Amino acid sequence: VLQLVGFMGDAYSPEAFVAASVERVILHQARWEGDNDGHIWGGARIVEVTANRCILDFVVMDHGGVVMELYGFCFAQLKPQPPDSALYSARWVERAHVGKALAASAFPVRVMQLPGCCRLDNVVLEAVGATHEVFSLALDNNMGGHHYNSAKSFVVVPLLHVGSSHGSMFLESVLELVQSLLKQDLSKHHHMFVVTSGAEGPSEIESTVWGIDHRLAVSAVWGLLRSARLEVPVARLAITCIDTDAKDELLAQQLLQEIGAVGCSDAAYEVAYRRGTRFVRKLTPSVEHVIGSVCIGKDVLRVDRPPPRAPGAALITGGLGGLGLVTAEALVELGVERVVLVSRSGTVKYGGQGLEERLRKLQQASGAIVAVERCDVGDEVSVVALLQRVRKEHSGIGVVVHAAGVIADKALVEQNAESVHCVFGPKATGAWLLHQHTLVDGLRCFVMFSSVSSLLGQPGQANYSAANAFLDALAQWRQSQALPGLSIQWPAVTGVGMAAAMDERVKIDARHSVDTRVVKLVLKQLLSLETTEASVHAVQAVVPRSVIADSQLSGRVFLPEFLSDIQVAPTRRSVTSSTKSVTSPGKPGRGLQRREVSEMVEATVRSLLGTNAADAIDAQAPLMDMGLDSMASAELAITLSNQFAVQLPSTVVFDFPTVADLSEHVHSELVARSDGGGAHSPKTNWQPGLLRREVSEM
Repeated sequence: VLQLVGFMGDAYSPEAFVAASVERVILHQARWEGDNDGHIWGGARIVEVTANRCILDFVVMDHGGVVMELYGFCFAQLKPQPPDSALYSARWVERAHVGKALAASAFPVRVMQLPGCCRLDNVVLEAVGATHEVFSLALDNNMGGHHYNSAKSFVVVPLLHVGSSHGSMFLESVLELVQSLLKQDLSKHHHMFVVTSGAEGPSEIESTVWGIDHRLAVSAVWGLLRSARLEVPVARLAITCIDTDAKDELLAQQLLQEIGAVGCSDAAYEVAYRRGTRFVRKLTPSVEHVIGSVCIGKDVLRVDRPPPRAPGAALITGGLGGLGLVTAEALVELGVERVVLVSRSGTVKYGGQGLEERLRKLQQASGAIVAVERCDVGDEVSVVALLQRVRKEHSGIGVVVHAAGVIADKALVEQNAESVHCVFGPKATGAWLLHQHTLVDGLRCFVMFSSVSSLLGQPGQANYSAANAFLDALAQWRQSQALPGLSIQWPAVTGVGMAAAMDERVKIDARHSVDTRVVKLVLKQLLSLETTEASVHAVQAVVPRSVIADSQLSGRVFLPEFLSDIQVAPTRRSVTSSTKSVTSPGKPGRGLQRREVSEMVEATVRSLLGTNAADAIDAQAPLMDMGLDSMASAELAITLSNQFAVQLPSTVVFDFPTVADLSEHVHSELVARSDGGGAHSPKTNWQPGLLRREVSEM
């Protein structure tokens, strides 16, 4: 056995390289017997060296001659790995087109105008060669009654101006449009291009901004579509978002470029154009990347002293939930003397998480004044009355932390106005009301708790992603107006909060979560910057390394593209839920028949749903209809990946929605693996005996 692990560079080039592939191996009869003293030696010839890889040819010898020859052995550079959890931000990176725009007549294009939105100018319609339609659910599911013979069509949705009175209706219209496209002929493929102006894109370059109402409403749509991309089958519907400051012919040219890039290497699913320059959205480490530190230039300093104290009280909405109480603890540890915990019910939200004890310690043993107030933050009259009471009783307001929120997970096709409003009220409307009615308070901090669902999307949470994207846009706008503004995109938090309150059967993978210790470190770090003159990016994402690693392996092209600038080695899965493992003897998945695969998949589904073995499961019924929500769907993908030793994306249930479909897909993956498919190694100029002759000459 020859095991080549890798090699390290020297002090001038400290990169590490690990074995990645080999083109050809020649084994000769080894001479380990007789007078062999057990020593072997080898030589290597450098074939190719680049910044990212090194290709070598090897020969291994003992006293009797050549034992082994290896040709085209490729070592890939191992990038420095990020911490278990770190801070990231979505940035816009300049990325030019390399392809050519298609001719306007090469494809059918439909421009779909939504209620409350202005239509594209005729100049653009003519240049793109598009038909114009007005979307309405009152018309049939063939989109305005028009029938198209083409198996593929491009649908352009201009969202270039939305007044304040249309924001909610606007989001619902986009949702209904996506649902309508999915209900059409299953044999047809649609690619939807949502065109906005001034909502997303590089903030350092001025864009055409219609107003804050428009920006927040459109950003919420971008958030909704990030989750939609992860649910809809790519073969049925693809979604690209474009934000541009262009008009007329230039806008038409940009549309043609993006349509023409579909299927090409430079295609992107989130694009911005500013002054003719093209940008794509990428995840990058924040300046404050290392959790628990403050970065000043190139130096990283640990947070070891509290920030300057803000006058007045710190007001925390969702204050009696898990994250709210942990936030209150962090603020008190930073020296805040007055904390107001705001809750709709006035009672601790979740039982069994030790929250009552946390509240008792805060009120009795922290040394701070901790008050509890009842308020529905989605109601303007209640918010105004709350703020007046706090100003009067606590000598003003210095800090606002908006941690209120609810989840109402539904598959995309089941989302409706009710599910959107249920989440939007406490999350987005609450943030807007707090923003509007604290402008007179001279706040030192205005912090909103967003979610990584806004950053990456999350199947089953299109409404939640939209509401959190609203928060992210509000933080950016506040900073642009020289107001304090920070939105923190949290992953699931173990032990407290909404994720911890999920049924034990559907707990999220612990590798994709952070604990309360990390939450406090992040809060102390970012609040230390927020309350000083140091600048901090308006939207900060707390992302576990395993989330990036698993997303890069996702079958959805949108996520690997967005995360491509972050180098993370794949991590070994460790499922921490109470799901019972169903394994087969020997190598996982080897030699399993369809019936055996189906039985194992069904057993795993039963375990997640808590269904008795005696109860029948309809193999043709959608799993989401059986009660499998987005959290459980991700857990099912993780468990099946472990059981069968195959890589299944967390969104597999949305592509294969029944036990029968999922079982067939897993079986096909096992068959493909047994057939020995794999990536090709880099080619070298291999010649039989060439390296052996060179070594002999040496």
